Amino acid sequence: MNQEFLRKIYDKMSPETQVKAKKIVKKYGKRKTESVDTKKKVPEFVPAKLKKADDITVAAIFEQDCCGCGVCAEICPQNAIQMETDAEGYVYPQIDTDKCVKCGKCLKHCPAVQVKYENSKEPESYVMMAEDEIRRKGSAGGCFTLLSNIILESGGYVCGAAYKNGTSVEHVLIRKKEDLDQIHNIKYVKSDIRAVCPEIEKLLKKGKTVLFSGVPCDVAALYAFLGQEYENLITVDIFCHGLPSQEMFERYLKDSFPDKEVESVKFRNRGAFGWANTISVYFKDGTSFFERSSTNAYLRAMFIGLSRRPACSSCRFLAIPRQADISLGDFWEAGDIKREYSDGIGTSAVLVNSEKGKKLFEVVKTRMKMVQNIELSKLLDKSRREGEINKPNGAHPSRKRFFQLLETSSFKRATEYSLRGKYDIGIIGLWYGRNYGSMVTYYALHHELTSMGLSVLMINNPLSREGDTMTKTDPRRFAREHYNISPIYPMHKLKKFNDLCDGFIVGSDQLWNYGLSRIYGQYYFLNFADDNKKKIAYGTSFGKSEYRGPEPYRELSAYYLQRFDAVSVREEFAIEMCKNVFGVDATWVTDPVFFCKKNQYAEIENVRPECAEGPYILAYILDPTKEKTEALLNVSKRMNKKVKVILDEAPGQRERNRQNMRIPAGAPIEILNEVDLPEWLYCFDHSDYVVTDSFHGTCFAIIFQKNFSAISNKKRGSLRFASLLGGFGLLDRLTEDATTIIGHPMVEEPIDYVKTEQLIDAQVEKSREWLRNAVFSEKKVDNFTVFPMVDKRR
Repeated sequence: MNQEFLRKIYDKMSPETQVKAKKIVKKYGKRKTESVDTKKKVPEFVPAKLKKADDITVAAIFEQDCCGCGVCAEICPQNAIQMETDAEGYVYPQIDTDKCVKCGKCLKHCPAVQVKYENSKEPESYVMMAEDEIRRKGSAGGCFTLLSNIILESGGYVCGAAYKNGTSVEHVLIRKKEDLDQIHNIKYVKSDIRAVCPEIEKLLKKGKTVLFSGVPCDVAALYAFLGQEYENLITVDIFCHGLPSQEMFERYLKDSFPDKEVESVKFRNRGAFGWANTISVYFKDGTSFFERSSTNAYLRAMFIGLSRRPACSSCRFLAIPRQADISLGDFWEAGDIKREYSDGIGTSAVLVNSEKGKKLFEVVKTRMKMVQNIELSKLLDKSRREGEINKPNGAHPSRKRFFQLLETSSFKRATEYSLRGKYDIGIIGLWYGRNYGSMVTYYALHHELTSMGLSVLMINNPLSREGDTMTKTDPRRFAREHYNISPIYPMHKLKKFNDLCDGFIVGSDQLWNYGLSRIYGQYYFLNFADDNKKKIAYGTSFGKSEYRGPEPYRELSAYYLQRFDAVSVREEFAIEMCKNVFGVDATWVTDPVFFCKKNQYAEIENVRPECAEGPYILAYILDPTKEKTEALLNVSKRMNKKVKVILDEAPGQRERNRQNMRIPAGAPIEILNEVDLPEWLYCFDHSDYVVTDSFHGTCFAIIFQKNFSAISNKKRGSLRFASLLGGFGLLDRLTEDATTIIGHPMVEEPIDYVKTEQLIDAQVEKSREWLRNAVFSEKKVDNFTVFPMVDKRR
């Protein structure tokens, strides 16, 4: 800043302010302006590591290192490699082992392994503009057009990405200037270079000059395919932020224009918006569509990195030294450096990376309207350039969720909900509870909702704290593997969830038991949810047949419960309580655990070694007593099998429960320690008989179709045992106390699950239909606009 100007300001200050100013200058005034050290910014990239050091095929390449170029498939002499599309729409090599002769040629020509950094570490950098007419036809400053003209005028060839059949993109060779329009404009779709690589090789061997343009991995792939240097090959790589796949592009078009036939697509259409990131879609009926990147779902997903290929997030080709002889890209911020560097028509940034590139650029400079050498640091200083020139931007944190949403949502909705962190449903409940019943109940409810195509957020306990220290059996460990989990908002900030969720479901637990939930106020009655949010209770429980909350609490709870869109309860007696005490109609539904079949639970099982050794009786006991141990010994003797015991995993209960078992020395009973939920399921699945005093233990004995004895547990609520087993025709498997099991004939009597399964399926289907109607039924909300609002969905 001008010193004379600063002196004038200083002279106008009061004496007190001058003293403060001197202190500030003394402390900060001598600091040097930090500049960008390009040497420090050169990434220490190395060739990709292999899965197996002795594998000489591309099967050894990790998915995150594969750019999908297809060179391996093109170069395979046995035609043993096919490029196949994965679930995200990206292509990867698949080797036909019957055809493969292990020649190693595919790996030898893989760019991830053969990548080189031989160009300048300090490339010359320029800002340039071609004549206005040229720039209006291209994407930016027109540099590539000028380079192409020189090559074509000398009898050479130019190769770049072009549309084929309207929307698919692949590289083509151009020999005439009039054909340059095919490759002029940018295509925000990953191009297929496979077919053109052999053609380029033939031309180079004939001595023809070829100018090849593409993103950095395209250039690296061409070099890897050729396997040798050609003086008559000049390469140009484009500043790149990662490109979506062809399948991703087609998915966007299909979702966005379901009733239209697309004729062509053009990005960066000068006629519609000038020099800007835009998309223009032209249809066969003569109509068209135009949109800017700020609102277009496809461009937003691409620029922010949602739709980026996994390898793009750690791209080893996006670095200085660059792959190509010359690098090009839009220089949107050129006017920030100097006003005359930008006139709104288009400006390019250029890096000259090699001697070969320098020779060509010196020739083309004479045809430019404006060209100025600038410091590379100024180019890299701009945040929009750094992630396209010198180091890749990492994976977007919502990338995984974006692809999950694409399975059930439109492209636009998947983009919007991913970027805004929005969900269809937020589940309120004890999914983080330290008992297997709660964990598996919420897993099943979550599974059912996601199978309906809904995105689900598990709402965190507002009274808990963040923590990473978790034991093996901590429910949060399981939850992190299977759910999207919300931040922890304290009680006074719960309204923030209205910005994240379109609706809320209160889960199947004793969440309306005043004695257990009063510290949460009306949280479990969704007191924080806005009126325009869906509010549903699925199988929620009061725990007891008589409500014992104080009148003010009941009145407030009733007020919030009456705002629910649909209410269902776990116990049949709660239907009358809802009506008489809270003034709402409720429906009885089956426990969520029955939404999943045994084969679906088997998918998340983990082997428990002690239960893989041979036949055993499983005892899942919540409240151990001497009598229950005696009953287990009796069943063990009658069946001639050992007993494996799982106890309550709550930290404060473990040791006391072990003592309460009172297992005699030498008894064939083994207590299993630190059993996580996947192992718990495995133990049920592979048992020969089940003895349990747990409601959910009984449920899973039924789900896995085991012969079992259920001990009524008054401490945990005996009514639901009778309700469950009575509804499934299995009431004869329930005993009032453990001693009844001793000598009881049910131990030897097998259960006929054919009829039971029919009863279960009927109840589950009714409950599933209730839940579906509750979620998808119309919701009427107050609308205060002077005009009617119509739901516009894609």
